[in-house]
Amino acid sequence: MLSKEASLRLHILRFPLIVGVVFIHNYNLSSTLSGGSVGFTADGPVLDFVRNVISQGVARISVPLLFLIAGYLFFLDFEPTLASLLGKLKSRSKTLLLPFLFWNLATLGVLVLAQSLPAASRFLSGKHLLASQLSAPAFLDLLFGIHGEPIAYQFWFVRDLMVLVLLAPLVYVVCRRAGAAAVLALLSLWLANIWWTPVPACDATLFFTMGAWLAIKGSTPFFLDRIGAISTVLYVPLLLADASRFAGPEYVVVHKVSVLLGVVSALWMTRFAIRSDAMTRHLVRLGDASFFVFAAHEPLLTICRKVSLKWVPLHSSDVALGFYFLIPAFVIVVLASLHPRMRARFPGFTLLACGRR
Repeated sequence: MLSKEASLRLHILRFPLIVGVVFIHNYNLSSTLSGGSVGFTADGPVLDFVRNVISQGVARISVPLLFLIAGYLFFLDFEPTLASLLGKLKSRSKTLLLPFLFWNLATLGVLVLAQSLPAASRFLSGKHLLASQLSAPAFLDLLFGIHGEPIAYQFWFVRDLMVLVLLAPLVYVVCRRAGAAAVLALLSLWLANIWWTPVPACDATLFFTMGAWLAIKGSTPFFLDRIGAISTVLYVPLLLADASRFAGPEYVVVHKVSVLLGVVSALWMTRFAIRSDAMTRHLVRLGDASFFVFAAHEPLLTICRKVSLKWVPLHSSDVALGFYFLIPAFVIVVLASLHPRMRARFPGFTLLACGRR
């Protein structure tokens, strides 16, 4: 079992990682409406560098770390018995499947409503079929993302995680018999950008398996703390090179190595974060709202961006940079503030929507 300190370190990571996810999805400063595109499309060296550092750099450690933590927690007390597996699957049906269906159906409902209202339909890009034109296969594709992303596109993460959970017996056997070799093989495929199936994605499979291997062999995600300092020292110049696109043809490998170093650095830095009682208290409280922020930030983020860009023209990169920070900050603050109020007033509904979190 995890020590109290290790459990706390994982808990305080939850909210910052979701903030990273929101900033990944806020990279573009333009949106497509029914009448064309709005927003800022011109080059701005400072603007592009800042966006690359945050959305394509620091924030890119969020998804790998979330998969690693998910794999670790799934296998932390896993036993190779049918009863243990069925118990895990029953638990994950409540924490993954139900909120997955809830938020994708809710997003589809928002789309149908927007399509039916002339004032709202002009903000739509037109990439989705009208509700009346949806066949049963097209509906299932929108719901589950069979040929791409589900309609609540951020839930590709939960979809891939559900598939990996179903593959848990295979993951367990592989980790027991060839854990380090399997992780190294997956790591090589990821670095070489070689993969054969869209679901689950390569990075999802790699980091979930990495977490599973750590749990099965009795280690923790913090086992590389001893190289945390040097990882951080190496991470910073790679991050800046990645953001500046100095890497040329080797960009993909440089980017992925920087992500690996960023994962180690983020885990290591939690040991210092928990030394501050105030910071720990706030991150623990915000961590309780992390899944709600993840689930609800879209389509709210897109709606806020489209409405803002429709009425406030971005004539300069300075104004665009301000919007780059203000829009996600507004969404995060609103949702993080709304969650405890919903939990107090509508506890059953909030538990369902947040997967009993």
